[in-house]
Amino acid sequence: MNQRLSRLRTALSLVACTAAVLGVVAVASAEPSRVPIAIIVSSDWESVSKVSARELQSAYLRRSKQLFGVTLLPVDHPPNSAIYDAFLKQVLRKSRKALGDYWLEQALTGGNRPPRQIEHSQDVIDFVARTVGAIAYVGLDVLEAARNPGVKVVPLAVRNGAVAPTEPGYILTYTKK
Repeated sequence: MNQRLSRLRTALSLVACTAAVLGVVAVASAEPSRVPIAIIVSSDWESVSKVSARELQSAYLRRSKQLFGVTLLPVDHPPNSAIYDAFLKQVLRKSRKALGDYWLEQALTGGNRPPRQIEHSQDVIDFVARTVGAIAYVGLDVLEAARNPGVKVVPLAVRNGAVAPTEPGYILTYTKK
């Protein structure tokens, strides 16, 4: 009986170890989800058919006041969001510190003010839908879930045309937490 109990404990121990190892392997191999970042404008802003990364950078650093003849109102996410960090790195090409220094310099010299920050993606979408000239970025998954007919996705201008967030070669993404 003792020998049987010992074998059972050994077998259970092996099963537990195997499960633990497999669990660690599964966790280690699980990759965070990469989500395309969609650039959106109001559906009523008809003159916008594509936008370049350089135009986005100029808009968000408030170097450009207009785009396609319309006064720009860039909308930003709060600095504590993954999408903000990705946009900062991929479009503005600045660190948080460098961007903070830029806005401090602007404030001290009477320059431009930073873009409006709106915390929730759905509120960003709603604001853009009702504001011609507003331009923003949101996760494509959030936009698809919102199904707001008041906004349109603007393809990113590339060397030989434009590419939409759902197409191969689209470069703006963030890691969903």
